[in-house]
Amino acid sequence: MRTTQHVGKTEGTCSVISKAFDGSNLSCCTYTVLRTSWGTISVQGYVPDLEGNRFDLPITGGSGIWKSASGVATATIVKPGYIWTYHIKLDKAGACWQKKCPERPAG
Repeated sequence: MRTTQHVGKTEGTCSVISKAFDGSNLSCCTYTVLRTSWGTISVQGYVPDLEGNRFDLPITGGSGIWKSASGVATATIVKPGYIWTYHIKLDKAGACWQKKCPERPAG
Protein backbone atom coordinates (compact mmCIF):
# COMPACT_ATOMS: atom_id res chain seq x y z
CA MET A 1 0.00 0.00 0.00
CA ARG A 2 1.34 3.43 -0.92
CA THR A 3 0.56 6.43 1.20
CA THR A 4 1.27 10.09 0.61
CA GLN A 5 1.63 12.65 3.35
CA HIS A 6 3.27 16.01 3.93
CA VAL A 7 6.23 15.34 6.23
CA GLY A 8 8.57 18.33 6.06
CA LYS A 9 9.91 21.32 4.15
CA THR A 10 12.32 21.68 1.25
CA GLU A 11 15.07 24.16 0.48
CA GLY A 12 17.92 24.32 -1.97
CA THR A 13 19.58 26.03 -4.89
CA CYS A 14 19.55 25.56 -8.65
CA SER A 15 21.83 27.00 -11.31
CA VAL A 16 20.41 27.25 -14.83
CA ILE A 17 22.93 25.66 -17.18
CA SER A 18 21.03 25.77 -20.48
CA LYS A 19 17.75 26.62 -22.17
CA ALA A 20 15.87 23.90 -24.10
CA PHE A 21 14.02 24.39 -27.42
CA ASP A 22 10.69 24.11 -25.56
CA GLY A 23 11.62 27.15 -23.44
CA SER A 24 12.30 25.21 -20.25
CA ASN A 25 15.42 25.63 -18.17
CA LEU A 26 17.83 22.76 -17.52
CA SER A 27 19.26 23.35 -14.07
CA CYS A 28 21.73 21.64 -11.78
CA CYS A 29 20.15 21.52 -8.32
CA THR A 30 21.12 20.61 -4.78
CA TYR A 31 18.12 20.28 -2.50
CA THR A 32 17.21 19.18 0.96
CA VAL A 33 13.92 17.51 0.08
CA LEU A 34 13.00 16.47 3.59
CA ARG A 35 13.78 18.72 6.53
CA THR A 36 12.27 17.85 9.90
CA SER A 37 13.39 17.99 13.50
CA TRP A 38 14.42 14.32 13.03
CA GLY A 39 16.96 15.11 10.30
CA THR A 40 17.28 15.72 6.57
CA ILE A 41 17.44 13.93 3.21
CA SER A 42 19.35 15.64 0.39
CA VAL A 43 19.33 15.13 -3.38
CA GLN A 44 21.33 16.48 -6.30
CA GLY A 45 21.00 16.34 -10.08
CA TYR A 46 19.87 17.87 -13.35
CA VAL A 47 16.34 19.27 -13.44
CA PRO A 48 14.29 19.78 -16.62
CA ASP A 49 12.10 22.58 -15.22
CA LEU A 50 8.93 22.28 -17.32
CA GLU A 51 5.40 21.90 -15.95
CA GLY A 52 4.37 18.25 -15.68
CA ASN A 53 7.93 16.90 -16.00
CA ARG A 54 8.67 13.98 -13.71
CA PHE A 55 12.22 12.81 -13.01
CA ASP A 56 14.36 11.02 -10.43
CA LEU A 57 17.04 12.65 -8.28
CA PRO A 58 19.44 10.41 -6.33
CA ILE A 59 19.61 10.76 -2.56
CA THR A 60 23.12 12.06 -1.91
CA GLY A 61 23.09 12.43 1.86
CA GLY A 62 21.16 12.53 5.06
CA SER A 63 21.38 13.45 8.71
CA GLY A 64 19.74 12.46 11.98
CA ILE A 65 17.62 9.33 11.63
CA TRP A 66 18.25 9.32 7.85
CA LYS A 67 22.06 9.48 8.20
CA SER A 68 22.73 6.31 6.18
CA ALA A 69 19.69 6.47 3.87
CA SER A 70 19.98 5.95 0.12
CA GLY A 71 17.48 5.83 -2.70
CA VAL A 72 15.71 8.24 -5.01
CA ALA A 73 13.35 11.19 -4.82
CA THR A 74 10.93 11.37 -7.74
CA ALA A 75 10.12 15.02 -8.42
CA THR A 76 7.15 16.37 -10.36
CA ILE A 77 7.11 19.98 -11.58
CA VAL A 78 3.80 21.60 -10.61
CA LYS A 79 4.79 25.22 -11.33
CA PRO A 80 8.20 25.68 -12.99
CA GLY A 81 10.70 27.44 -10.75
CA TYR A 82 8.34 27.46 -7.77
CA ILE A 83 6.37 24.34 -6.86
CA TRP A 84 7.61 20.75 -7.06
CA THR A 85 6.37 17.64 -5.29
CA TYR A 86 8.64 14.81 -4.18
CA HIS A 87 8.02 11.14 -3.48
CA ILE A 88 10.92 9.56 -1.61
CA LYS A 89 11.76 5.88 -2.08
CA LEU A 90 14.44 4.53 0.21
CA ASP A 91 16.65 1.64 -0.97
CA LYS A 92 18.41 1.64 2.36
CA ALA A 93 16.61 3.10 5.34
CA GLY A 94 18.39 5.28 7.84
CA ALA A 95 19.08 4.71 11.52
CA CYS A 96 15.41 4.94 12.50
CA TRP A 97 14.71 1.55 10.93
CA GLN A 98 17.58 -0.11 12.81
CA LYS A 99 16.04 0.72 16.17
CA LYS A 100 12.81 2.16 17.47
CA CYS A 101 12.04 5.54 15.87
CA PRO A 102 11.95 8.50 18.25
CA GLU A 103 8.65 10.16 18.98
CA ARG A 104 7.96 13.19 16.82
CA PRO A 105 9.12 16.30 18.68
CA ALA A 106 6.42 18.75 19.67
CA GLY A 107 6.09 22.02 17.77
